[in-house]
Amino acid sequence: MHLTQLEYFGAVVKNGSISAAADSLFVSQSAVSKQIGMLEKELGVQLFDRGFRQIRLTESGQLIYDCLNRCTEDFLNSMDMARTIQNGHGDLLRVGYVEYWDNAPIIRSIMDYMDAHGKSLQLTMEPYKVSELADTLARGNIDMALSFDSAFSWREDVNTVPLGTLECGLLYGKAFFNHGKPVRSDFEHIPFLETDDTSHPYRQELRMIMERYGFNNPIRSCPRFSSMVAKVSAGRGVILVSRWAYLIGQKSLGFFPLGKDLPVSAAYFGSPSDGRMELIREVIQTVKTMM
Repeated sequence: MHLTQLEYFGAVVKNGSISAAADSLFVSQSAVSKQIGMLEKELGVQLFDRGFRQIRLTESGQLIYDCLNRCTEDFLNSMDMARTIQNGHGDLLRVGYVEYWDNAPIIRSIMDYMDAHGKSLQLTMEPYKVSELADTLARGNIDMALSFDSAFSWREDVNTVPLGTLECGLLYGKAFFNHGKPVRSDFEHIPFLETDDTSHPYRQELRMIMERYGFNNPIRSCPRFSSMVAKVSAGRGVILVSRWAYLIGQKSLGFFPLGKDLPVSAAYFGSPSDGRMELIREVIQTVKTMM
């Protein structure tokens, strides 16, 4: 997958047809069709219903388009932050978080706290796979991280602070449960999907959580979170998520609650003498109030 495919996909949705998208991009219709076809092949889903006068998104296509819009918005916000930081306004705090969490409530809570206390802060929220967070923190690419406990348990040099527990559940495709609300037995043989490699501690934590609720389903890895979502929408698996998952509430997806017992922590490097520690501690306490 590359940016050209995503750009052409967005143009088709925005303009309502391949021909109009080609005109807006100053390329041929065949070039647009080829890129869309390559994107559908890589994702393994059909993005458009082509039997209409005006091309329409499928349910899977709508999910991918919503994700693309979200990523674009995050990128533009990050660019605005970068320009502001370059001009020297406020402290910068870079926070990494699990890639499918909804960062809007976290940002709003932190910034409301800072505004109430008369403090200036430039906050960036950067999504990562669970397996990437600890190493990203160690390299200094982020100042602190928010994730499940297992993301940090294998590194002794990381300072962790328990935040509490989140409700967890299964994200599933509604179209494949036509009989109404599903029951636990409906999920007994469906693969659980995740994006981390088999050796990472989160894979073991996922297995433990599954067993806690009586599941012994196969676990299958996907290269990207967008691939996982496409497979869920197509009824080819489910995802264990927390209540912070931004996809909860999507028209084509359902959330089957399991329980509020998914431990979440904040992690950071540094010592009490570090001048940034006060800021990090304040942010951690603010996120705790959301649990």
